[in-house]
Amino acid sequence: ENAIRHSRSDIITSSYDRIGVAQYELKKTNAALAAFRRSIEENPRNSRAYYDMGVLYENLGDDRTKALECYRKVVSIEKPSDAETSLYYKARERLRFLGGTKLE
Repeated sequence: ENAIRHSRSDIITSSYDRIGVAQYELKKTNAALAAFRRSIEENPRNSRAYYDMGVLYENLGDDRTKALECYRKVVSIEKPSDAETSLYYKARERLRFLGGTKLE
């Protein structure tokens, strides 16, 4: 029963994140943010939603602080891996680019 509940949560989390990406691509910023936030509500350790929300904030141009917060959250959730394409390394790269390398 616990495994089913966990699996259901993963599906819901992933679905909201995908909806957020689709809304972002349609230039529906508020709808995208709402979907990312819903994904995080479902799973507060959803590093993918934090990363995608960071990208959105970064691309808005005036929300650098929020973007940095999202990327820092990804780094705090994810562990370094061998793959340089991992969310951990992607978030670290965005932090360096934005000048927010201090990890709190």
